[in-house]
Amino acid sequence: MKSDTIASMAAMILGAGILILAAGLFFLLTPDSDKILCDGQQMRPGDRCISTESYRSGTYDELVARRRDGEATDARWSPRIVAVGGVLTAVGAVGWIARFVILTGERPARPEPRDSDWWAGKGDIS
Repeated sequence: MKSDTIASMAAMILGAGILILAAGLFFLLTPDSDKILCDGQQMRPGDRCISTESYRSGTYDELVARRRDGEATDARWSPRIVAVGGVLTAVGAVGWIARFVILTGERPARPEPRDSDWWAGKGDIS
C-alpha cells in the first residue's frame, strides 16, 4: 500500500513538473511580436488606444514601455520556471523509479532470451 501511495505522489509530481517545464519553455522560447496593436490594428508613434480594459489603454509610448517591462519580467522568471519544472520532473522520475526498484524490490519483467539469441550465449551465431 505504501508503495502505491509513493507511486501516485511521484506520478503527480512528475506530471506537475512536466507541465511547469513546458510552460517555462513556452514563455522562454516564444518571442513577442514587435507590433503594438489596438483592437487588432497596428499602432504607430503618436497613436492613442482607448479600451474598456485599463491595461490595453494608453498612448503608443506607454504601451511600448509596458511591453518592455513585461519582456523584462519574462526574461527574469522564465529560466526560473524552467528550473523548477526540471527539478520537479527529476524528483518525480526518481520517485517513480524508486517505487519499483528500491521500495518493493520488484523490477520490470525482462523477456527471457530465445534460443537463437546469440548475445545471450545461446544458439549458433552463424
